Amino acid sequence: MNRVQRLRPIVFPAAVAFATSLPFLAACQSMKKVEEPAAPPNQAAYALTRHIGDEIAKCWFDEAGIQTFGKYSYSPEPGNTPPRVLLVPKEKPTDPPVLVIEAIDANRVNLFGPLLDSPAGQRIRTDVDRWAKGGEGC
Repeated sequence: MNRVQRLRPIVFPAAVAFATSLPFLAACQSMKKVEEPAAPPNQAAYALTRHIGDEIAKCWFDEAGIQTFGKYSYSPEPGNTPPRVLLVPKEKPTDPPVLVIEAIDANRVNLFGPLLDSPAGQRIRTDVDRWAKGGEGC
């Protein structure tokens, strides 16, 4: 019985110290460094997608391009992985895209879609190749 009485004074102060330290430990947990949002995985591909989207707007959807591309709308998706630009039918925007331009890195893209097999296919390839290499204009 004496042994239990000796332990109480030791256990009680330790339990009190532990209990009083809990708010301080919780405060340390809430002061964790806030993580920065993740950057796009490939900043160069993101920049290329933006450049191609801007050039598409100027060259394919201006007055000169309306005859060829007027029945489509384009949708840049720079946040996609990989970043891409889609051309979809204007009347049915939920239909599958007729052209997909995916940026791989700073100057490479993948092109696919049925529009490449149309009479506009060669113009699309030529324009996108020029823009992927940093060129501008129509």
